[in-house]
Amino acid sequence: APSRPAPVAPSRRPSGAHPVAMRGGGGRGNDSTPPAQRLASMAPYFLPLLDSLRFGRYLFARVPPVAQLFSPLFPVLQVYRGVPFLAFGVFLALYLLVARNQNLPRALRFNTQQAITLDIALVLPQLFEGFFRTNPAIGEPVSNAVFYAIVAAVGYAWVKLAQGQQPDEIPVISQASQAQIGPF
Repeated sequence: APSRPAPVAPSRRPSGAHPVAMRGGGGRGNDSTPPAQRLASMAPYFLPLLDSLRFGRYLFARVPPVAQLFSPLFPVLQVYRGVPFLAFGVFLALYLLVARNQNLPRALRFNTQQAITLDIALVLPQLFEGFFRTNPAIGEPVSNAVFYAIVAAVGYAWVKLAQGQQPDEIPVISQASQAQIGPF
């Protein structure tokens, strides 16, 4: 009797994940991403982290040890905010030179796009920042929540990247980033 080929098991990738996302460090449990690429993928997350520090002001005033934890970023923030258009230039450079550069690894482009998307998400609370300052009863909890959310998202991304995994489970942000980067 002629032999039949063995049946192929169905793919075990998570729903919505593109097969390309599982190669080269993407996906879960894959720690084959070179350390240099992991570090490069972590760097863009400083953009939303720096932009979120303004929302931590109430927390920093009430809990000085937290301010001390973030104090190494304060001189960088002064330069980042002090040089006209530097923040905008960094934003554009990351978007145009990294996120849109098809010659770079997809994981690096995805993480850069996700950091940019997190930074864009900060625009809405920044629009209401004046209102928050005049109404501290509302402004302080909202400001703290924004700060906590960005720090949590950046922390999650850094931990996942250190483990060689793709940080692609930030609600709404990850899906928007995946859509921007595309399958390749």
